[in-house]
Amino acid sequence: MPWDTNPSWQLKDALMVARELERLSVYWMEEPLQRADRKGMAQLRALSPVRIAGGEMTRELHEYRDLIEDRALDILQPDVALTGGITGVRRVAAMAREAGLTLTPHTWTNGIGVLANAHLAAGIGEVPWMEWPYDPPEWSLERRDWLLARPLAARDGWLELGDAPGLGIVLAESILH
Repeated sequence: MPWDTNPSWQLKDALMVARELERLSVYWMEEPLQRADRKGMAQLRALSPVRIAGGEMTRELHEYRDLIEDRALDILQPDVALTGGITGVRRVAAMAREAGLTLTPHTWTNGIGVLANAHLAAGIGEVPWMEWPYDPPEWSLERRDWLLARPLAARDGWLELGDAPGLGIVLAESILH
């Protein structure tokens, strides 16, 4: 997000980047403006040649309702670790479906959060993608999955959920003592 270390982008900046992203065939642009700038996001969405995604740090259902009503996003990115758990994100998914928007969980947390979001996505269907942290060396399997007995395995972009009960979580008991 550009405002982490730099001044926020303005609409003109985000639109310029969106046009370049379209040239590169990028599918969506994530969090291009301050997340509270719903009016600016709606303007960008109306002008942008690429989809606008966001909501990864949004916590409350009413905030998603406002993003939807203000037509600020094409793609909603809730995280079960932040937005009322699996039930909360199921509610966001229902709102997204009703509004004709895409929902794709954004889980930038540990392996437990990844599994919770993945099971939610598998359970509600109609989820084309799920974003999860794996960006070595900062976000390695060991850093993300340190609470789990073994790291999550992804093959060719697919995460294997397995057939264990519940979320299939097996904790690393040795570090919990």
